[in-house]
Amino acid sequence: MKIIRLTSIEVANISVLPLEKRHQRLLRIEEPNVRWGYKPVVDALPKLLLAKAPLFGHLPAGSDAALLDQIRKNCKSGPTQTKSCLAVANAIIEWRNENSVTGRIVSPEPLRLSVDTLQYCADVAAVKDGIGYVLHLDPRSSMTLSVQGKEFIKSLIHHTALIGDLRNAQAALLRVPRTTNGKRRAIFEYLDGEPVFDLEEILQRIQETYSIWEMILRDRREANAAEA
Repeated sequence: MKIIRLTSIEVANISVLPLEKRHQRLLRIEEPNVRWGYKPVVDALPKLLLAKAPLFGHLPAGSDAALLDQIRKNCKSGPTQTKSCLAVANAIIEWRNENSVTGRIVSPEPLRLSVDTLQYCADVAAVKDGIGYVLHLDPRSSMTLSVQGKEFIKSLIHHTALIGDLRNAQAALLRVPRTTNGKRRAIFEYLDGEPVFDLEEILQRIQETYSIWEMILRDRREANAAEA
């Protein structure tokens, strides 16, 4: 059976809950007919942050206008995706300029599990005030990480990304919510403190969450087949 993937935010927010509450939360998730995403702006994040590659200096980003045009062209799922991705990109550019932020290309490995490959941090670190931050980009307009969900993502970044050349970097969240006036705004949040969850517990919780999700999907499809 094909498993509909959960987003990293859904995985984090739900996996921190007790098992019974996880089941309740997963029941609320509808299977979308169309699931467009923010991939065009996620892919462009290194250039949005004027990133430096380790060996070759700055990436050939061109102007912000040219980059926004490329993001527009990469949006293939209609006007809603295009409008949302461009709003997020413009908010990140504004934040970058206001805070003199640059980027550095990094290569964090996604978390590869039997049930999913979880992309939990960006392939560019933000350099702000001389400090490097491994980022979890949250481009959603409203639903975001809960307090415990942030701890889950922070712990995951600490155990799997803040190693090697990045061992002295910090973990951070870059959110781009919709404000009260309807405009997107980039909000940088430093994820301070030591990891709350160890890696073994993280992996176990994700596996449990997907086991429940798979059971829910199976029950739904069996019910739909019986009605057909």
